[in-house]
This record gives sequence, C-alpha cells and structure tokens, in this order.
Amino acid sequence: MEVKRTVPVKLDVPEERRDDLHQTIQQFNTAANYTIDHGRDEDGDLILNKSTIHDEVYHDLRDRTDLPANLVVRAYSKAVEAMKSTVAEWEKGNSRPLPSLDQLSAVYDKRTLTIKDEYATLSTVNGRVEAEFVLGEYLGYSPPPLLERLIEDAQKIHQQRPILQETLATATQPRCES
Repeated sequence: MEVKRTVPVKLDVPEERRDDLHQTIQQFNTAANYTIDHGRDEDGDLILNKSTIHDEVYHDLRDRTDLPANLVVRAYSKAVEAMKSTVAEWEKGNSRPLPSLDQLSAVYDKRTLTIKDEYATLSTVNGRVEAEFVLGEYLGYSPPPLLERLIEDAQKIHQQRPILQETLATATQPRCES
C-alpha cells in the first residue's frame, strides 16, 4: 500500500535570491505559453505528445529563456497537459479557448527541487537557491524535522498494516446467502 502525503510548507527565500526565483517563475510561464502558441504540427493540430513537442519547442525555449533544461521540460509538459484538457473538452462538444497560463507558477520535480530536513534547494535561472522551511509558530512548539515526522507516520501505517489487510480481506469476501 502506497501512501502519499501532501505537506504545504512556506519557504523562506533569502532576500538577495528572491528575484532569481521570481524570474524563474515568470520565464516558466512564458515557456509554457510559448509551447501552447507554437505546439502545432504541419496540419495545424495541437501536439499532445511530449516527445513530439520536445522536438518542436525545446531548443527555442532554451534560446528564449534562461531556464535550466529540466525546468524547460517541466514547462512544456505543463503546457501539454493544459492542451490535452482543452482537447478533451472539444471532443465533448464544449467550446473552450486554447489555455493561457496567466497565474504565475512553476512545476518542480526531483531534478529541480531537493528536500532536506529543514530546507529545500530549487533550480532557478541563476543557479540553485536554498530556502528554509517555515513550519509555523502557531504550533506552539518546536516541531521535529519534517523527515522525522514523515518517518513516524510511515511507521504508524506499517504497524496498522495487518489490521488494514484483515479489514480489506473481510470486506472483499463473498457473502453467502441462505
């Protein structure tokens, strides 16, 4: 059984590196929107395959932005997902314009974001930036490092595993009717 946990955490980016992060996010959105605008094949159809879109826009995005290679890949991947959603709506007969990614955001993955116990490093247009986690003073205590808390949760789930398996087995057994 795989358990995923989403933990929203604020990052304290050093003042002198905030502009690097803002530029990265702006260029990420520019790259995603460029992909949407230029992601068509010779017949004018939207390219919804990430390998094909790579051939179409990757080198342009590397030339037009200062984004590291992995963030370029994440940007055109985000654009492809938005285009797929639009095409799905068109196939249902719904009128919908091409997507435009107006809200600033960037997608990070294991290559562009490294998570440590109490900080993270993120790829930017000007190298990696280290940002400390802000876990919140509202907790009223100094929490243990995030990794330790996640390990404790995993251990609790592992301890409950036999109970969960028994419950699942009982719930899936066919019932005999008399």
